[in-house]
Amino acid sequence: MNVFAFIDNQYNLPMFEMTMKEIGSLVIGIFLISYGAYCMLNSGTHHRGRGWTSREESPKAFLFSMAIYFVIGLSSIIYFAFLNFR
Repeated sequence: MNVFAFIDNQYNLPMFEMTMKEIGSLVIGIFLISYGAYCMLNSGTHHRGRGWTSREESPKAFLFSMAIYFVIGLSSIIYFAFLNFR
């Protein structure tokens, strides 16, 4: 039994209990979209073993990286919204 149950909900407010999975999903989503936007503004991305490469040096890798950043970022934010607003 939660001792603070009455104190927490004495005004009949909706109680939000977020787990680390939900918070982590939101944080990862925001980070990936922010990093994708940073890479698009600076016209490049980081590649393992090669370092920072510009859009002109490796256009296919740049487009693939941007697609991965935005797809995973948006899906993480949609997952967070699905868990909390259904």
